[in-house]
Amino acid sequence: VGKRGLGAPPVVPAADVAPKCSSSPPRDAGSSSSSSSRGSTSRGGEGEGELFEKMVMSAVTNYGKAWTQQDEKAIAALFTLDAEYCERPFHINGTYVGREAISEYWIRQVKGKQSSIRFHPHHDEFICDAAKQTALVKWSASFTNKSLDGLGEVKEVRFVQVAILTFQGSLIRRLEEYWHSATSDGAEKGQ
Repeated sequence: VGKRGLGAPPVVPAADVAPKCSSSPPRDAGSSSSSSSRGSTSRGGEGEGELFEKMVMSAVTNYGKAWTQQDEKAIAALFTLDAEYCERPFHINGTYVGREAISEYWIRQVKGKQSSIRFHPHHDEFICDAAKQTALVKWSASFTNKSLDGLGEVKEVRFVQVAILTFQGSLIRRLEEYWHSATSDGAEKGQ
C-alpha cells in the first residue's frame, strides 16, 4: 500500500465493507432469462410479471398496515418460517432469522419505541423481477421515537427506506433494508 496524501480517504479492506447478511437469495440455476414485471404478458390475461408486481404491492401495503398498527403477528405472517430479515447489513447481529426472531425484533423495536407511525409506500418506484421473485421497493415513514429505558428523549423521526425483497410463493423469504433518517433535533443517520 502506497502513501496517502493529506485528506485522502483511508484504504478499507474489502472484508470490512461487505454486508454481514447471512446469505444470498436462492436463484434458479436453469433460468437465464429475466422477466421484469413491466410489459410481460401471456394469453388470456395478466402475465406473470403483472401478477408478481401486484403481490409485491400487496405485501408492502400489508407490511405498512402491520407496522402502523404495531402488530408483530401480522408482520411475522408476511414471512416464510425460515425467513431472513436483514435490518443492519453491516452489523454482525443485524439479521433476524425465522418468524419468531422477526416478531421479537418488532416487539422490541416498534412496540417498545415507536408511536404515531405514518407509512407511505412509493409503488410507482418499485422494481419487480418475477423470474427472480425479487423486488426493490421504497417507502417513507414518520413516527415518534422514545428510548427503550423510558428515560431518554422523545424525538420525531422521518425517513426513507429501500428494501430488497425475495419471495417464496406469496411470502417474503428475505428482506434486506437500507434507510436514511432525520430527527426533530436535526440529527441524521443511515445505513
